[in-house]
Amino acid sequence: MFKIQKVISFKLEIYHLPNSGIMKVNNSFLGMTIYVGLDVHAKSWSVATFSEHTALKKFVLSPPSPTKLLDSLTKFYPQADFKCCYEAGFSGFWIQRELEQLGVSTMLVNAPDIPVSNKDRKRKTDARDASKIARELRAGNLNPIYVPSKEMEKDRSLVRYRGLLVRDERRVKQRIKMHLHLQGYKIDMSKLTWSKASLAHLEEVSNTLADQYILSCTDQLRRLNSIKTDITSKIRSLSRSKKYCSISYLLQSIPGISCLGSMIILTELIDIRRFRNLDHLCSFVGLVPDTRSSGETQRVGGLTYRANKRLRTLIIECSWIAIRHDGTLSLAYSNYCKKMRGQKAIVKIARKMLSRIRFVWLNEQPYMTNRA
Repeated sequence: MFKIQKVISFKLEIYHLPNSGIMKVNNSFLGMTIYVGLDVHAKSWSVATFSEHTALKKFVLSPPSPTKLLDSLTKFYPQADFKCCYEAGFSGFWIQRELEQLGVSTMLVNAPDIPVSNKDRKRKTDARDASKIARELRAGNLNPIYVPSKEMEKDRSLVRYRGLLVRDERRVKQRIKMHLHLQGYKIDMSKLTWSKASLAHLEEVSNTLADQYILSCTDQLRRLNSIKTDITSKIRSLSRSKKYCSISYLLQSIPGISCLGSMIILTELIDIRRFRNLDHLCSFVGLVPDTRSSGETQRVGGLTYRANKRLRTLIIECSWIAIRHDGTLSLAYSNYCKKMRGQKAIVKIARKMLSRIRFVWLNEQPYMTNRA
């Protein structure tokens, strides 16, 4: 009879059969947590794994997929619990959603919030980035970002697309103006209002001058305007849907906020309850200053670059309108202007606008305008 000697090290069970030359290894990671860092690219994923005590295997998935990742992890660490993390970026949220469906706890983090050493900056590689993410995940130094539902993400993409069309329109208009100036055409720019009549007049001038550049630009402008009109109609219909109609109506009760403005606010914030307080909301929007303090030296800069620029721009634009219709805000703006420039004063009004948005949304009550 053979005598079986059993040696246990961590979760690794080794059975040795003397005089047979046979060794059986049974890997069991049951009860262990494996921390997985991903550096995500379009054609490959760099993967680094850590246990509670040490760095483990590094490998590359090409072509990558969540299913392939789970198969590899299960092969290397059977019966283990996996916690995964990657940087939010061009890949969006689909990786997180698929991994969660496969039973893998997955976190998305903002890339600038990951602690980086000087060595990591000087010797940057995909494998080092993946190890950095896994190491910080194990240490508990990472805070997840909010992941919207797939339906909310689609609605937000539609609203953002209209903003891209507006920006494209502005670029085409600037091209036309610069071309007219470059060629020395004598056209009254004050009459160039970009209306249908104005565009028709511009086309007549370009036909007379045989300028194909202006004709092409005006044709592009018409097509962009047509697409923008169609998208605007879809957004207005979306605002009347069951999902948005009540909150959209409440937000529009605040002076300065239109239907499109309310949809931008709704699709960017998604859930007002995910913000702990007003300061947290202002920080997300970007209505807080950058500060640099050391010892007795304290420096307060302008608005932080860490911001949701779509929301910050919208809230400030709405604030300029609100001070003309809300007596309380108008009085506050006048008092602020006694101490600072108007551009700084409007930022303080924007914070008050955010406070009104938060109150209306949380309490589900329309805003009552106080006219002075």
